[in-house]
Amino acid sequence: MIFNYKIPIFKYSLEDWDSKKSKILSLLETKFSSSEQIRQGYREQIENSHGLRNQPTTEVETDFYEGFTQNWKDTPHYKGDMIELLLPELRKLVEDSGIPPRYDATAMWYERAKKTEVHGVHDHGAKGISAVLYVELNDNQKGTRFYSEWGEDFALDLDVKEGDIIFFPCWLKHGGSKNTEDEIRTIVSFNMIRIRPEEDEWEPSDTDYQNFTVHV
Repeated sequence: MIFNYKIPIFKYSLEDWDSKKSKILSLLETKFSSSEQIRQGYREQIENSHGLRNQPTTEVETDFYEGFTQNWKDTPHYKGDMIELLLPELRKLVEDSGIPPRYDATAMWYERAKKTEVHGVHDHGAKGISAVLYVELNDNQKGTRFYSEWGEDFALDLDVKEGDIIFFPCWLKHGGSKNTEDEIRTIVSFNMIRIRPEEDEWEPSDTDYQNFTVHV
């Protein structure tokens, strides 16, 4: 076996976290009551227009499906404010990783896992950079687990805390472990796609729902 190929995962802790946490939860709270309706609307849409009746879903509460029923460029309403709060960490990522700075946040969503809820193994597509911000995470709750195609023996549990954000390749398989605590675990996730010099912004297509997230 050859082990000289490394997959970088970058982790940063947000400064002034207590203040930023309050702002982030304020941005999200208007979505908490509507996410299930959005999810059902998305499932009805793909069943009616594409005949996909076994599209995987997730147990956790999320507004992820809003982008499929509306427009990824316009949703969610808190995307711009979130990016502004995360600018220091995004600049650190550019500096530490050496990636070009021309990346666009093509989608963003939140997830809330209540006790016993889990988000199964999945990836975010073939290209780009994914991010996970841990908004509510107590000391006993686990963060993201990363998986190899070679099985459980090659799984990685990251040491993260509330207020941390991680960046990793979209194609890297991962999942949210079962929440064993009474407290809700909340994260915000988003994807970034590189903008080519001749492009002003990313334009989604009608089939992006097929390629955006792949569950296994």
